[in-house]
Amino acid sequence: MALRAYFDGSTNGGDWRTSRYLTLAGFAIDDNIIPQFEAEWDRVLHNGSARPAVPYLHMRELRLRDGIFSNEAGWTDEKRGTLIAD
Repeated sequence: MALRAYFDGSTNGGDWRTSRYLTLAGFAIDDNIIPQFEAEWDRVLHNGSARPAVPYLHMRELRLRDGIFSNEAGWTDEKRGTLIAD
């Protein structure tokens, strides 16, 4: 088993090392599954069939309709919901 941790300082849009807050997610996973998991996550992010493709997901931006998840960038509440469901 391996522990993989993802760091995100998205509470203020800054770098995780200088952010006042830190969102931390971790999960236990078999080493052999990690490449498949990451490939599937990339597929979800880059799937532009029902919504714009994105290079990353920061929930703060998605929730606030900010940055690459703004209405001006082609996002609607329905499309944001599709990304969450995916």
